[in-house]
Amino acid sequence: MGKRVAAILVIFLCSTLAWVVLGGTIMTRTYSLDGSLQQKVASTWGSPQTQSPPAASFVVTSYKEAESLEDGKKVVRKVEVKEEKLLALDASRVDVQLDLEPRKKGLLWYSTYKVVFDAKYTFATTLMAAPEEITIRLPFPAAQALYDDLAVKVDGVPIAVTSEPASAPSPGVTSVAAVRGKTMALPGMPLVVDVRYRSQGLDTWRCSAAPMHQVVVWPRREPIRSSGVANEMHAIRMQ
Repeated sequence: MGKRVAAILVIFLCSTLAWVVLGGTIMTRTYSLDGSLQQKVASTWGSPQTQSPPAASFVVTSYKEAESLEDGKKVVRKVEVKEEKLLALDASRVDVQLDLEPRKKGLLWYSTYKVVFDAKYTFATTLMAAPEEITIRLPFPAAQALYDDLAVKVDGVPIAVTSEPASAPSPGVTSVAAVRGKTMALPGMPLVVDVRYRSQGLDTWRCSAAPMHQVVVWPRREPIRSSGVANEMHAIRMQ
């Protein structure tokens, strides 16, 4: 009887040790691949996003005298000088709806989400002395991501935009850093830019404020939906 109990105990201990070794091996191999798995999720779904405010600028052309020596003689010519001036961002209102949709890769779960971005930016035109052609540049929160239903409006009127490629795209991947569009603005009249798009990302979504702007956060009624659990949604307003 004692020999049987000892045999059962040995078998139990050996089995336990085997399961511990197997579990440790699986955990080690799984988490050692975490970085590469996360990159694969980012390439197929999207990467962390940080949305910066758009920029509005116009070009002022002036002339200055430039001296040069030609055949030993001093020659004075007028040279055209172009200077880009940025309009000040007076106010922003940003509404964001996040839907959390975790994705599994291997044995690991990753916090992926869908986002609906809807924002209104108001620029001051005090720098302008006359009507000017304004260039609107909207940076994307991530270069490698999908942006559906993208709409850029100025004073309620849609404007055409063109893509700006990323400065250092990944090999074989089409990356877009921003979009640009042009519109006319009058001095003394605020320039209101509306931006809306749908996208998706991984882990985090952030909204960066313009310099010297205060960020005010207040609750909204719309929930963040995640596995049937309602969390409090917030909107961000830059003043």
